[in-house]
Amino acid sequence: MFQAKKHRLGDERYVGRLNLAITARLLSPQDGFDCEAVVEACVAVLAKHAGSFACTVPTYCFMPDHLHAIIKGESDHSRPKQVMDEFKLSTAMWFVREKLPYRWQRSYYDHILRGTWDWRNQVGYVLANPIKAGLESHHDRAPFVGSIGYSREDVLEEFMWLSCATIGGRLQPHIDG
Repeated sequence: MFQAKKHRLGDERYVGRLNLAITARLLSPQDGFDCEAVVEACVAVLAKHAGSFACTVPTYCFMPDHLHAIIKGESDHSRPKQVMDEFKLSTAMWFVREKLPYRWQRSYYDHILRGTWDWRNQVGYVLANPIKAGLESHHDRAPFVGSIGYSREDVLEEFMWLSCATIGGRLQPHIDG
């Protein structure tokens, strides 16, 4: 029988001003997140729960069978993990109510981001996911990549700024492709 993975950290470690990278997968035999109406409904639920727990979502990417998101705690009382738990519960109930054939895996991968390097790498990974999967040729054209609480342009600008390295006394952006 399948055992749900326990989160390695206690719930108290997921409280406050932290950035939490999430990957959650569907168990469904069909891809759920290739339908614009499903993704729009899921984004609305994610935004609702992010607001309820004093969080934002600087970047998210709905792939056909999984979701990547970075959930940011904006106050000392924020609960980024609770955002994801409530999001999965709410969308799972919506899937059933709407008779949609989608089901979440019981758990999800999470990683508390530490420092600028970790944040930059994770944002880059999320933005590049549709390109690596061959779904799009550039992150600007990826239909299900976005941000809650920030403009997409602000996230991209910060990502590009953090992706710069000092080379020969000048800032040089590290841009692939």
